[in-house]
Amino acid sequence: MLDQIILIDDDNIVNVINTKFINKLLPDVNVKSFDSGEKGLVYLISMQDSLKKTLVFLDIICRL
Repeated sequence: MLDQIILIDDDNIVNVINTKFINKLLPDVNVKSFDSGEKGLVYLISMQDSLKKTLVFLDIICRL
């Protein structure tokens, strides 16, 4: 089982909707959201010694 899920998306409304959805499906999993890749990366680096099982959803937009 997962310990936490991390959402990284620059659209805060998407983060709120996804957090509510995940909390309904997986109420025992901690959900953290970040509005930039840099903030998410800082958090991930800070917890690199943690033994938490973590799933990361990253919004990637490729603009040509």
